[in-house]
Amino acid sequence: MNVVQKSFNEQTKYMANKFVVCVMFFVCVVACAMAQTKEQVAKELRRQRIPHWEIVLAQSRLETGNYKSDKCRHDHNLFGIKHGKKYAKYPNWHESIKDYKKRISSRYKGGDYYVYLQKIGYAKDPKYTKKLKTIIHYENRNKNKN
Repeated sequence: MNVVQKSFNEQTKYMANKFVVCVMFFVCVVACAMAQTKEQVAKELRRQRIPHWEIVLAQSRLETGNYKSDKCRHDHNLFGIKHGKKYAKYPNWHESIKDYKKRISSRYKGGDYYVYLQKIGYAKDPKYTKKLKTIIHYENRNKNKN
């Protein structure tokens, strides 16, 4: 192998390694942009002026298994919202909150939000409200400890 070929091969390896690093960085940036925490979701719920955001935050955690479900991680659906018979898919989790606001909270006219959720048939689970209250109680207890 002559010097030119050797130099070309080294440059090719260098560029390939650089490309791999760039792709890995891009994947990390995208993953971070798509990921959410309960704090980020709470902030967005407040920013979008969702009434009873604490209850809605508990809904998002319950519906997604603390943001670990496939419908959350892949489809960015925080609330189990369906369009027709299929679960809705969103480009990001912020859009899921916007859709919740449009489809659910925009119809809320005041009063007990738990009763409202039951009245509109939000969940089929008869223990849904109790589960939400448990999540909120647990969160409040942990806040008071800190």
